[in-house]
Amino acid sequence: MVRHTLAALMLLAAAPAVAGPLGVAGDYNAFVLGNTNMQYVDTHGKLAVGGNLQLNGVQIGSQLSQGSPTNLVVGGNLNVTSGSINGSTVVYGNVTANNPTFHGNLSAGGSVWINPNQGGSVNGSVTYGTSFTKPGWMNPPATQGSITQPVDFAAAAASLTALSQAQVGPNDPAGTFQWNQLFLTGGAGLNVFGITEAVLEGSTGGFNINAPSGATVIINVAGSDLTLLNTGLNLSGGITMDKILWNFYEATSLTFNGSWNGSVLATQAAAKAQYGAMNGNLIVAALHGYGGPSTTTSLEVHTVINGQPTFFSGTTRPVGNPDPDPNPNPVPEPGTMALFGLGAMLAAMSRRRRQTAAA
Repeated sequence: MVRHTLAALMLLAAAPAVAGPLGVAGDYNAFVLGNTNMQYVDTHGKLAVGGNLQLNGVQIGSQLSQGSPTNLVVGGNLNVTSGSINGSTVVYGNVTANNPTFHGNLSAGGSVWINPNQGGSVNGSVTYGTSFTKPGWMNPPATQGSITQPVDFAAAAASLTALSQAQVGPNDPAGTFQWNQLFLTGGAGLNVFGITEAVLEGSTGGFNINAPSGATVIINVAGSDLTLLNTGLNLSGGITMDKILWNFYEATSLTFNGSWNGSVLATQAAAKAQYGAMNGNLIVAALHGYGGPSTTTSLEVHTVINGQPTFFSGTTRPVGNPDPDPNPNPVPEPGTMALFGLGAMLAAMSRRRRQTAAA
């Protein structure tokens, strides 16, 4: 009995934590809480959209295998013209498709309409809630029924917004701004900085971050209407792109003037972009072109740059921490808690044996 219990506890101790620092959003190249309108571009990784998604000539999961799991999740309706999706697609609402290529299963909570007068393909099965319309020659396995929703977008929005606000502290250093450049120097562990809109938009000469390997740098940016310049990010000291997080905790509007380096957390912001590359996780309220929600964006999102991963894997300040210490005490992982429990159990057993022997 004791031997089996010990084995179970050791397995629990070895089990890794499931969610990363950005929760469910961290698994997606772009995680948009509202509507998205994209054209003639591709996402290297997975895409999740909480509202309606319109695609025209877009490739989703271009660096992922065609047989991979769900790579596109849409909380509203999907309207797709041409393009392709590697991996399975889950849409909570309706699907309207003209000449699409689905390299995987297609599941919709509502109707699936694939233009009967055009081409396209579904290289997998179809699950639909209300109706399924297709070309006569297209015969994928099809079933009417309910679907599983892999993302709770409302819960994700609440947790991500709380995480964003928790990163902001009253004494965060601002770094050094000179020669139209921002210089940030950090040490081991978590480094949190706070800058203004003027510094962000005035850094036309680029951003320079020096920190050791394994360190995390979070940059909190104040301001509601912000422009992200098409400028450089220079890393030195060993820090890597996957440890950089830009936290736009007040922003309601983000305008990309080109490419951007480092993950973006802006849960209240509508992001506007025409072109360029986003290297890291992109978490925003909406994504579209410069002209508003009805216009398209061609912002390409990348999972890897120069052979290095871009998804944020650093540490963050915990939500609900009353003292925003740049290096908070880590919360014990499930494995650590199991080891504590194992120690307590063994100590109790030892005391019991001593008491029995004394009697």
